[in-house]
Amino acid sequence: MPASTSTVSLLILVWYGASVFAIMTSKMAMQEAPLPFVLCMVQFLVATFVSGGAILLQGAWPKPIGPEFSTLLKTSLSYTLGFMLTNVGFSMSSAPFVETVKSSEPITTVLLAFFYLGEVDSLPSYLSLIPIILGVAAAS
Repeated sequence: MPASTSTVSLLILVWYGASVFAIMTSKMAMQEAPLPFVLCMVQFLVATFVSGGAILLQGAWPKPIGPEFSTLLKTSLSYTLGFMLTNVGFSMSSAPFVETVKSSEPITTVLLAFFYLGEVDSLPSYLSLIPIILGVAAAS
């Protein structure tokens, strides 16, 4: 059964709110005790319990198989690596610098996809990167 628009909207708001909270607490925690891998483990355990509880409340546990599982695994590992490196960055540098570098992530993703995978996006996709490029340039 597909999720309703209001459910999806609520989950997107919760996701953004949790992301903001995680970044804010990461910055503060890394200033006090630079232990990025411990922080990542705690954040992932909390996320696992919260998302697991939400899935159990819905009454359906997804069972990805075959290519779905492979895609989910690659995406999860990529996200985890990015998250861990962000926390490492917070422990080694100032938060504004880390956020500036992290904000260039969409540009890096498009360039890597082009050079390594040969992916070519549409013109509107490339044009949507202009505000990001300008913002990163201004912050730098």
